[in-house]
Amino acid sequence: MTQEQRRTLINIHDHHARYGVVPTIRELAAMENLKSTSAVWRRVQALLEMGELVSDHRPGHRSYRIAGQVDLAKVSTDRLRAELDRREAHNG
Repeated sequence: MTQEQRRTLINIHDHHARYGVVPTIRELAAMENLKSTSAVWRRVQALLEMGELVSDHRPGHRSYRIAGQVDLAKVSTDRLRAELDRREAHNG
């Protein structure tokens, strides 16, 4: 992994931790002070190929996610509520 790719991955993780979503390509370019979104897109593509990111196969600006993270949109409401109840019971 190049330094640029590592910086991009760190920016993606930081943005996700702060806002709950991965950044758009334009947001990444702004974070990295780049005028070219194509340079950022090439880094994202490389991170996808390395398995650091996963494609969601959806059109749009946030068509990828961090590898190993669950897409909560695909989890049923009942399952989410059960998990919240379990955590509440555990934490008192």
